[in-house]
Amino acid sequence: MYGADGAISVYLTKPNRGSFASPDPLAATESERAGALSEFFSYFGSFRYGQGIVYHDVQYCSFPNWQNTTVVRSVSLDPDGTLTLATAPFALNGSVSVQELKWKRA
Repeated sequence: MYGADGAISVYLTKPNRGSFASPDPLAATESERAGALSEFFSYFGSFRYGQGIVYHDVQYCSFPNWQNTTVVRSVSLDPDGTLTLATAPFALNGSVSVQELKWKRA
């Protein structure tokens, strides 16, 4: 979500996530908590845009290493209205990766 006031909020999750055995979130096992974290990613802060680049100034993130950092993404808008954000190449799980996220307004 990009706000008119410059705020950003990002939530990425695996579809069809499982539930914890207990309805009490504080009673979850270490394995359940680790699994839930591996299937969900979020951050919030503010954003700036210029010359095809969006800068996400991260205030808080489920991945603590991103807190108080700036995440940079290239931006493109296709003629059909699809918005694509892409990373620069980076190390991910032992390989070099470029990640893309695509949105299209319904």
